[in-house]
Amino acid sequence: MKKNLSSLVFILISLLTSCSNDDDNSDSTIKISGFIKSINNTPEENVKVSISNFENLTTSTDSEGYFQIEGITKGEHDLMIYKDNIDSNSKVFVQKIFKVSTNSDTELESLTLPNPVILDIPTEITASSALINWNNSSSDGFREYKLYRHNSSGLDETTGTLVHVSTDINETNFLDTNLNNSETYYYRVYVLDEFGQIGGSNIINFETNNVQIIKNGSFENVSNEDPLHWNLIPNDLNSPENSISIDNTQSTEGSNSLKFRNADVNGCFEQWIEQDIDNNILVKGATYKLIFDYKSDFILPNNNSVSLIIRNAGGDLDEWLYMDVDFFDDGQWRNNIFEFTLPSEFSNNNIDIDIHFCIAPTGYWWLDNISMERVN
Repeated sequence: MKKNLSSLVFILISLLTSCSNDDDNSDSTIKISGFIKSINNTPEENVKVSISNFENLTTSTDSEGYFQIEGITKGEHDLMIYKDNIDSNSKVFVQKIFKVSTNSDTELESLTLPNPVILDIPTEITASSALINWNNSSSDGFREYKLYRHNSSGLDETTGTLVHVSTDINETNFLDTNLNNSETYYYRVYVLDEFGQIGGSNIINFETNNVQIIKNGSFENVSNEDPLHWNLIPNDLNSPENSISIDNTQSTEGSNSLKFRNADVNGCFEQWIEQDIDNNILVKGATYKLIFDYKSDFILPNNNSVSLIIRNAGGDLDEWLYMDVDFFDDGQWRNNIFEFTLPSEFSNNNIDIDIHFCIAPTGYWWLDNISMERVN
């Protein structure tokens, strides 16, 4: 009888121990549920919700903004909420981290998704600047805006150049200056709180305005019979009949052109016109084209007697570029387009541009409508 009693006690103890272990196992994890809404207090559907960095324990909210995650260990966790493809723009996203500490099933009723920050169309665009605008974040825990710029649409915080940081939630524009003319720029703004990013905006792009590099290229603006902005070098010291002057009887547009005369009979005689270029207009490594109209009263085919010279006072820019310009004595105006690429490094100030001639035969030739524009 004692043996049977002992066996019964052992069985009861084993059963109680087993039940206790089952209870401990069943109580070792919890579930967290809740509702996510927008700042306008409307339910947010298709919000990704996760524990521990989206690596596991992840779900999405339904049409009522409701979510539930089970199998969470007790204690402290980062509850992360994330939504992208906002306004049909895959680049726009918002996210938020909430610190959750609980030892039992918990329902969270007041989780608010940050509002998306959208970059507007830039305003006040010039050849060297633009005003970048966006809406304010309105998010609890806001820390700062970070505005990035790049030369392509592959723009994020790792590829872009950080151009502006603001810790004022209501400071929602930035005037970006020192931009290159005729160049396309891309921008994106990120919003951060104490835990990191809480939003990334759309990507916008625009092209800065073109700038007229050559001034008075049509020679219409004249003072004391000399064209404004030009310095004329007829090189007439030893050939006094050489000349460069305004001709108001010949032109392709307007009233004036520039008339050259070479009276030297001993071969090539150098003459040129020059103009100072405003600082920081030329873009390092960019490609340009020089365009002008011309005609002559002599024949000089298959020649490279005309040069474009670009140099600066510092001496690190000294480009002597030869152009093939064919002269024909037929009274017809012709158009010349010469494309070239600048060096990638030079001091972008005190730059002088020369159009240089070394014409062998005696005679006259005319220039009109000189321009220089950026190609890329």
